[in-house]
Amino acid sequence: MADPIISGQRCQRCRLVARLCYCQKIKLLTSTTRVTVVMHASERCRSSNTARVLEMALTDCEVLLVGEKDNPFKGIRLQQDEANFVLYPEPSAAALSTEYLKRTISASIRRVHLIVPDGSWTQAKRIVHGNIHLRGIPRVQLAELAPSAYLLRKNGRTGGVCTAEAVAHALGEIEGEQLKNELLHNFTIMRDNVLESHYSRWCTAEESAKHYYLTHKPLVRG
Repeated sequence: MADPIISGQRCQRCRLVARLCYCQKIKLLTSTTRVTVVMHASERCRSSNTARVLEMALTDCEVLLVGEKDNPFKGIRLQQDEANFVLYPEPSAAALSTEYLKRTISASIRRVHLIVPDGSWTQAKRIVHGNIHLRGIPRVQLAELAPSAYLLRKNGRTGGVCTAEAVAHALGEIEGEQLKNELLHNFTIMRDNVLESHYSRWCTAEESAKHYYLTHKPLVRG
């Protein structure tokens, strides 16, 4: 559970109005995997960004910003007893699976460190290919997944999923289905509250914001 940070009528943690703040609904999840999200700075204040759910829920998740004009990116903390992987879908990336991890991780490795670019697909590509701090780190990708349940923005890549969904499925391969399902449940809470914040004014008393979205297909802008 994350504590809300209310300033005026809006929570500064989830970026929603106080009545729709979902921070205290997010379940804290213990994970042995260290997750580092490399987020484009333009995403930080967007209520539709899903990396904030990872930051709220996971016990060892750090968000680092890139693209700030007056604050250049200083790199990622890497440790010798961790297996570092960049989660990014491209043809040369290995498929992340339990079998792959068993083949590639030595007995001296304490845990997995998952590095995740966060932004639009164009921004994520620039983060991975243009950042010297990510060079030489093995890249992994997820096997074919079910369609994304994100709904909050137009999907810029066929078969793509949002950051929270990608990390949930990755942790499912690394640590098991229970962690994946609990993280996806947290993500669903966030998504539904953001939909509510944007579309509740147009819904009828019997209609949910999610139903309104699926019927009319507008896009969340924030």
